[in-house]
Amino acid sequence: MIKEMKRAPQSWHQRLSQVQGNQEKRAKRICNTLSEYRTQLTPQLAKSSTRVTSSASQQGRTALAPGGFTIIELMIATSVFSLVLLVALAGFTSIGRIFYKGVTINQTQNITSQVMNDVTSNIENAASVSTLQKGASYNYYYYCIGGVRYTFNVSPKELDTSQPEDYSPGGNFGLVKDILPGATACAEPCPTSTGCASGTLPFNKPAEMLGNHMRLMKLDIASANGELYNVNITIAFGADSAFSDLNDPDKIACTGGQQDQAFCSVTRLSTGVYEGLHS
Repeated sequence: MIKEMKRAPQSWHQRLSQVQGNQEKRAKRICNTLSEYRTQLTPQLAKSSTRVTSSASQQGRTALAPGGFTIIELMIATSVFSLVLLVALAGFTSIGRIFYKGVTINQTQNITSQVMNDVTSNIENAASVSTLQKGASYNYYYYCIGGVRYTFNVSPKELDTSQPEDYSPGGNFGLVKDILPGATACAEPCPTSTGCASGTLPFNKPAEMLGNHMRLMKLDIASANGELYNVNITIAFGADSAFSDLNDPDKIACTGGQQDQAFCSVTRLSTGVYEGLHS
Protein backbone atom coordinates (compact mmCIF):
# COMPACT_ATOMS: atom_id res chain seq x y z
CA MET A 1 0.00 0.00 0.00
CA ILE A 2 2.79 2.33 0.97
CA LYS A 3 4.68 1.34 -2.19
CA GLU A 4 1.75 2.24 -4.28
CA MET A 5 1.47 5.65 -2.60
CA LYS A 6 5.16 6.26 -3.26
CA ARG A 7 4.68 5.40 -6.87
CA ALA A 8 1.69 7.60 -7.24
CA PRO A 9 3.50 10.94 -6.98
CA GLN A 10 6.05 9.73 -9.49
CA SER A 11 3.33 8.68 -11.91
CA TRP A 12 1.56 11.96 -11.45
CA HIS A 13 4.70 13.92 -12.20
CA GLN A 14 5.39 11.86 -15.23
CA ARG A 15 1.89 12.32 -16.45
CA LEU A 16 2.17 16.06 -15.91
CA SER A 17 5.37 16.10 -17.88
CA GLN A 18 3.73 14.21 -20.65
CA VAL A 19 0.82 16.63 -20.66
CA GLN A 20 3.16 19.61 -20.75
CA GLY A 21 5.04 17.97 -23.55
CA ASN A 22 1.87 17.51 -25.47
CA GLN A 23 0.96 21.16 -24.94
CA GLU A 24 4.28 22.29 -26.36
CA LYS A 25 3.79 20.12 -29.39
CA ARG A 26 0.31 21.45 -29.83
CA ALA A 27 1.54 25.00 -29.50
CA LYS A 28 4.23 24.33 -32.11
CA ARG A 29 1.67 22.78 -34.39
CA ILE A 30 -0.64 25.78 -33.93
CA CYS A 31 2.23 28.17 -34.63
CA ASN A 32 3.15 26.21 -37.74
CA THR A 33 -0.45 26.21 -38.89
CA LEU A 34 -0.78 29.93 -38.32
CA SER A 35 2.44 30.52 -40.24
CA GLU A 36 1.11 28.50 -43.15
CA TYR A 37 -2.21 30.40 -43.11
CA ARG A 38 -0.37 33.69 -42.93
CA THR A 39 1.77 32.71 -45.89
CA GLN A 40 -1.30 31.75 -47.88
CA LEU A 41 -3.39 34.80 -46.92
CA THR A 42 -0.75 37.47 -47.36
CA PRO A 43 -1.17 37.76 -51.21
CA GLN A 44 -4.95 37.77 -50.92
CA LEU A 45 -4.84 40.48 -48.24
CA ALA A 46 -2.53 42.49 -50.45
CA LYS A 47 -4.98 42.24 -53.39
CA SER A 48 -7.92 43.19 -51.17
CA SER A 49 -6.01 46.18 -49.87
CA THR A 50 -5.23 47.25 -53.44
CA ARG A 51 -8.90 46.94 -54.41
CA VAL A 52 -10.05 48.93 -51.39
CA THR A 53 -7.48 51.62 -52.12
CA SER A 54 -8.54 51.77 -55.79
CA SER A 55 -12.24 51.96 -54.86
CA ALA A 56 -11.54 54.68 -52.33
CA SER A 57 -9.58 56.66 -54.90
CA GLN A 58 -12.41 56.30 -57.43
CA GLN A 59 -14.93 57.48 -54.86
CA GLY A 60 -12.68 60.37 -54.07
CA ARG A 61 -12.46 61.36 -57.73
CA THR A 62 -16.25 61.02 -58.01
CA ALA A 63 -16.74 63.21 -54.98
CA LEU A 64 -14.31 65.76 -56.33
CA ALA A 65 -15.87 65.72 -59.87
CA PRO A 66 -17.79 68.99 -60.56
CA GLY A 67 -21.66 68.72 -60.76
CA GLY A 68 -24.35 70.58 -62.89
CA PHE A 69 -24.14 71.60 -66.55
CA THR A 70 -21.60 73.40 -68.63
CA ILE A 71 -22.32 76.79 -70.18
CA ILE A 72 -22.61 75.24 -73.63
CA GLU A 73 -25.15 72.69 -72.38
CA LEU A 74 -27.17 75.47 -70.73
CA MET A 75 -27.10 77.53 -73.93
CA ILE A 76 -28.29 74.56 -76.01
CA ALA A 77 -31.09 73.78 -73.53
CA THR A 78 -32.16 77.44 -73.45
CA SER A 79 -32.23 77.61 -77.25
CA VAL A 80 -34.34 74.47 -77.52
CA PHE A 81 -36.73 75.71 -74.84
CA SER A 82 -37.05 79.09 -76.58
CA LEU A 83 -37.82 77.38 -79.87
CA VAL A 84 -40.52 75.28 -78.22
CA LEU A 85 -42.04 78.43 -76.70
CA LEU A 86 -42.05 80.20 -80.07
CA VAL A 87 -43.79 77.25 -81.74
CA ALA A 88 -46.36 77.08 -78.92
CA LEU A 89 -46.95 80.85 -79.09
CA ALA A 90 -47.47 80.71 -82.86
CA GLY A 91 -49.96 77.88 -82.38
CA PHE A 92 -51.90 79.75 -79.69
CA THR A 93 -51.93 82.91 -81.80
CA SER A 94 -53.26 81.00 -84.81
CA ILE A 95 -55.96 79.38 -82.67
CA GLY A 96 -56.92 82.80 -81.29
CA ARG A 97 -57.28 84.23 -84.80
CA ILE A 98 -59.43 81.29 -85.88
CA PHE A 99 -61.58 81.77 -82.77
CA TYR A 100 -62.12 85.49 -83.42
CA LYS A 101 -62.80 84.77 -87.09
CA GLY A 102 -65.52 82.33 -86.04
CA VAL A 103 -67.01 84.87 -83.61
CA THR A 104 -66.98 87.56 -86.31
CA ILE A 105 -68.68 85.32 -88.88
CA ASN A 106 -71.27 84.17 -86.35
CA GLN A 107 -72.17 87.72 -85.29
CA THR A 108 -72.47 88.93 -88.87
CA GLN A 109 -74.65 85.97 -89.86
CA ASN A 110 -76.91 86.46 -86.83
CA ILE A 111 -77.44 90.17 -87.54
CA THR A 112 -78.08 89.51 -91.23
CA SER A 113 -80.63 86.82 -90.33
CA GLN A 114 -82.37 89.17 -87.90
CA VAL A 115 -82.62 91.92 -90.51
CA MET A 116 -83.92 89.45 -93.10
CA ASN A 117 -86.53 88.08 -90.70
CA ASP A 118 -87.68 91.58 -89.75
CA VAL A 119 -88.01 92.72 -93.37
CA THR A 120 -89.78 89.57 -94.61
CA SER A 121 -92.11 89.55 -91.60
CA ASN A 122 -93.20 93.11 -92.34
CA ILE A 123 -93.67 92.31 -96.04
CA GLU A 124 -95.95 89.40 -95.13
CA ASN A 125 -98.14 91.78 -93.11
CA ALA A 126 -97.92 94.91 -95.25
CA ALA A 127 -100.56 96.44 -97.49
CA SER A 128 -97.89 98.06 -99.66
CA VAL A 129 -94.16 97.82 -100.26
CA SER A 130 -92.33 100.77 -101.79
CA THR A 131 -89.48 100.58 -104.26
CA LEU A 132 -86.05 101.84 -103.27
CA GLN A 133 -86.28 105.57 -102.59
CA LYS A 134 -83.52 108.16 -102.59
CA GLY A 135 -84.10 111.35 -100.64
CA ALA A 136 -84.44 114.59 -102.59
CA SER A 137 -83.69 116.83 -99.62
CA TYR A 138 -81.32 114.53 -97.70
CA ASN A 139 -78.85 111.96 -98.98
CA TYR A 140 -80.64 108.79 -97.81
CA TYR A 141 -81.80 105.49 -99.26
CA TYR A 142 -84.99 104.13 -97.73
CA TYR A 143 -87.88 101.68 -98.11
CA CYS A 144 -91.36 101.86 -96.67
CA ILE A 145 -93.00 98.50 -95.89
CA GLY A 146 -96.48 99.20 -94.58
CA GLY A 147 -95.97 101.56 -91.64
CA VAL A 148 -92.26 100.69 -91.20
CA ARG A 149 -89.44 102.68 -92.77
CA TYR A 150 -85.89 101.33 -93.30
CA THR A 151 -83.23 104.02 -93.86
CA PHE A 152 -79.55 103.61 -94.69
CA ASN A 153 -76.67 105.70 -96.04
CA VAL A 154 -76.11 106.03 -99.76
CA SER A 155 -72.42 105.28 -99.18
CA PRO A 156 -71.94 102.30 -96.84
CA LYS A 157 -70.31 103.36 -93.60
CA GLU A 158 -68.95 101.37 -90.68
CA LEU A 159 -71.06 101.70 -87.53
CA ASP A 160 -69.12 102.68 -84.39
CA THR A 161 -71.27 102.14 -81.32
CA SER A 162 -68.64 103.78 -79.09
CA GLN A 163 -69.57 107.13 -80.70
CA PRO A 164 -72.89 108.98 -80.28
CA GLU A 165 -75.71 108.12 -82.66
CA ASP A 166 -75.98 110.46 -85.62
CA TYR A 167 -78.92 109.95 -88.01
CA SER A 168 -77.91 112.72 -90.36
CA PRO A 169 -76.92 111.65 -93.91
CA GLY A 170 -73.46 110.06 -93.75
CA GLY A 171 -73.71 110.01 -89.95
CA ASN A 172 -72.92 107.27 -87.48
CA PHE A 173 -75.62 104.74 -88.30
CA GLY A 174 -76.00 101.59 -90.39
CA LEU A 175 -79.63 100.59 -90.93
CA VAL A 176 -82.28 102.49 -89.01
CA LYS A 177 -85.81 101.20 -88.57
CA ASP A 178 -88.54 103.62 -87.48
CA ILE A 179 -92.34 103.72 -87.45
CA LEU A 180 -94.36 106.04 -89.68
CA PRO A 181 -97.16 107.71 -87.72
CA GLY A 182 -100.73 106.64 -88.57
CA ALA A 183 -101.54 106.07 -92.21
CA THR A 184 -98.86 108.47 -93.43
CA ALA A 185 -97.59 107.70 -96.88
CA CYS A 186 -93.94 106.84 -97.40
CA ALA A 187 -92.06 110.06 -96.65
CA GLU A 188 -88.41 110.92 -96.80
CA PRO A 189 -86.76 110.82 -93.35
CA CYS A 190 -85.65 114.08 -91.77
CA PRO A 191 -82.55 113.98 -89.53
CA THR A 192 -83.91 116.63 -87.13
CA SER A 193 -87.12 116.78 -85.15
CA THR A 194 -87.80 120.38 -86.26
CA GLY A 195 -87.10 122.43 -89.35
CA CYS A 196 -87.67 119.53 -91.72
CA ALA A 197 -88.06 120.15 -95.44
CA SER A 198 -91.50 119.89 -96.99
CA GLY A 199 -92.66 116.32 -97.56
CA THR A 200 -90.24 114.83 -95.05
CA LEU A 201 -90.85 113.28 -91.65
CA PRO A 202 -88.40 113.13 -88.73
CA PHE A 203 -87.34 109.76 -87.42
CA ASN A 204 -89.96 108.32 -85.09
CA LYS A 205 -88.60 105.92 -82.44
CA PRO A 206 -85.54 104.99 -84.52
CA ALA A 207 -83.75 101.72 -83.78
CA GLU A 208 -80.35 100.68 -85.10
CA MET A 209 -80.43 97.17 -86.59
CA LEU A 210 -76.72 96.56 -87.18
CA GLY A 211 -73.98 95.63 -84.74
CA ASN A 212 -70.73 97.39 -83.98
CA HIS A 213 -68.27 97.66 -86.91
CA MET A 214 -70.92 96.49 -89.39
CA ARG A 215 -72.15 98.20 -92.55
CA LEU A 216 -75.10 97.57 -94.84
CA MET A 217 -73.78 96.93 -98.32
CA LYS A 218 -77.09 96.03 -99.93
CA LEU A 219 -80.78 95.96 -99.14
CA ASP A 220 -82.68 95.12 -102.30
CA ILE A 221 -86.44 94.49 -102.23
CA ALA A 222 -87.78 93.84 -105.72
CA SER A 223 -91.25 92.75 -106.84
CA ALA A 224 -91.30 89.65 -109.03
CA ASN A 225 -95.00 89.65 -110.00
CA GLY A 226 -96.69 92.24 -107.80
CA GLU A 227 -97.16 89.83 -104.87
CA LEU A 228 -93.86 87.97 -104.63
CA TYR A 229 -90.86 89.98 -103.48
CA ASN A 230 -87.23 88.95 -103.72
CA VAL A 231 -85.17 90.25 -100.82
CA ASN A 232 -81.36 90.43 -101.00
CA ILE A 233 -79.23 91.61 -98.08
CA THR A 234 -75.45 91.97 -97.79
CA ILE A 235 -73.85 93.00 -94.50
CA ALA A 236 -70.09 93.36 -93.96
CA PHE A 237 -68.11 93.45 -90.72
CA GLY A 238 -64.74 95.18 -90.48
CA ALA A 239 -62.76 98.33 -91.17
CA ASP A 240 -62.33 99.80 -94.66
CA SER A 241 -58.81 98.38 -94.96
CA ALA A 242 -60.10 94.83 -94.41
CA PHE A 243 -62.00 94.68 -97.73
CA SER A 244 -61.37 94.59 -101.43
CA ASP A 245 -63.97 96.13 -103.81
CA LEU A 246 -65.43 98.09 -100.91
CA ASN A 247 -67.85 100.03 -103.13
CA ASP A 248 -69.23 96.99 -104.95
CA PRO A 249 -71.73 95.03 -102.82
CA ASP A 250 -71.62 92.08 -105.22
CA LYS A 251 -67.81 91.77 -105.17
CA ILE A 252 -66.83 92.97 -101.69
CA ALA A 253 -64.68 90.40 -99.90
CA CYS A 254 -62.23 90.16 -97.02
CA THR A 255 -58.62 90.67 -98.07
CA GLY A 256 -55.19 90.13 -96.59
CA GLY A 257 -53.79 87.28 -94.53
CA GLN A 258 -55.17 85.32 -91.63
CA GLN A 259 -54.38 88.13 -89.20
CA ASP A 260 -56.29 90.71 -91.27
CA GLN A 261 -59.27 88.43 -91.84
CA ALA A 262 -59.72 87.59 -88.16
CA PHE A 263 -61.95 90.68 -87.86
CA CYS A 264 -63.58 90.65 -91.28
CA SER A 265 -66.72 88.96 -92.56
CA VAL A 266 -69.25 89.35 -95.38
CA THR A 267 -72.68 87.69 -95.23
CA ARG A 268 -75.19 87.56 -98.10
CA LEU A 269 -78.78 86.32 -97.76
CA SER A 270 -81.54 86.04 -100.35
CA THR A 271 -85.13 84.88 -100.08
CA GLY A 272 -88.57 85.26 -101.62
CA VAL A 273 -91.66 86.32 -99.70
CA TYR A 274 -95.28 87.05 -100.56
CA GLU A 275 -96.92 90.28 -99.63
CA GLY A 276 -99.58 89.41 -97.09
CA LEU A 277 -102.23 92.16 -97.41
CA HIS A 278 -102.11 92.77 -101.15
CA SER A 279 -105.29 94.04 -102.88
